Amino acid sequence: MTDPYTDHRSLLFTVAYEMLGSAADAEDVVQETWLRWAKRDTTDEVRDPRAYLVRIVTRLALNRLRTLARRREDYVGEWLPEPLLTGPDVAEDVELAESVSMAMLTVLETLTPTERAVFVLREVFDMPYEEIARAVDKSSAAVRQIARRSRDHVAARRPRVSVSATEQKQVVERFLEAVRGGDLGALMDTLAPDVVVVADGGGVVEAAFRPITGVNKIRQLFALLFDTYPGITVTPLWINGARGARYEVDGRVTGVTGLVVEGGRITKIYAVANPHKLTRVDAEVPLSRLFGLRSGGEDRRYAEWTYVRAALIVARRPHARRGRGRRYRIAGGFWCPRGRDGAAADRRKVEGVHCRDAAESRGRSGGRGPGGRVCRGRLDRRSR
Repeated sequence: MTDPYTDHRSLLFTVAYEMLGSAADAEDVVQETWLRWAKRDTTDEVRDPRAYLVRIVTRLALNRLRTLARRREDYVGEWLPEPLLTGPDVAEDVELAESVSMAMLTVLETLTPTERAVFVLREVFDMPYEEIARAVDKSSAAVRQIARRSRDHVAARRPRVSVSATEQKQVVERFLEAVRGGDLGALMDTLAPDVVVVADGGGVVEAAFRPITGVNKIRQLFALLFDTYPGITVTPLWINGARGARYEVDGRVTGVTGLVVEGGRITKIYAVANPHKLTRVDAEVPLSRLFGLRSGGEDRRYAEWTYVRAALIVARRPHARRGRGRRYRIAGGFWCPRGRDGAAADRRKVEGVHCRDAAESRGRSGGRGPGGRVCRGRLDRRSR
């Protein structure tokens, strides 16, 4: 029997990182969580180790976040989250990739510590309100209010970008090729007219103190960079679940960029040059928004099945309620427990469970599954 802490470590790190925006601080919180787990009273049985561990890491991250908030007020220049080298598997999980993106983590910085904790646990990890309430020491009613307020706050500020993986890849590759060759004209062709560059030097290295907006100003910036670093080495990488790049001069990592693509052009560039934030771009960091890997060959299906099981329980209700927040049985007798639309849910196939299009459900859609998640499709069992 494996240790629950080991099983859920990647989940705990992801929770801490999304709350803190710093891998170093997240690692400290996870280590302290292990110490508390190891020192617990073993005579008392922990019925749900995952919830228990997430509760510990949330409280520790909240305390750390309040301390960091005071430090970041004195931060020199723009503050950006510490970039992580991730694999393509993170990009395939659209919700996880969005939640750890540079853009989203920057938006989360505008929330209060408690709002950020509630938003992350609810919107990213789908934790029940009751569990979140225990983690942040508030009532379930208060947590629901905080969740709604933080959701509206983030929705008003989050980037509304819908771009295919192919388009993103093409634009990023053109941008990086232009940087490698020092081709200023080709580089400008990849940028939107109102492109914004946000740089983080932390007062350690030279970087713009404020965001730079407009293609003309950015042309001057890149012209200076090309003259200063003619032999720069550019390595394309997956940075925080999206395509980005690492830059090296004379074998030394000097920066990492995350790119936002919209309408076939780059609209935002996040450039991290603070050397204290460039320690996690050499080896992939495992991230997870699921319950963690299991022993004995089991994998993510265990985590997904928990939601499917909850859906089955709700689906057995014989009657439907009409009006706001109504629930009704959809074809096949399954609720769609996760996913805001059929396509999103179909990306989370597990145990042969698929979310079909609402058109196949006799035109019935818009029902709500457990936790109030909107379901626009149906779950049906079939072979892959």
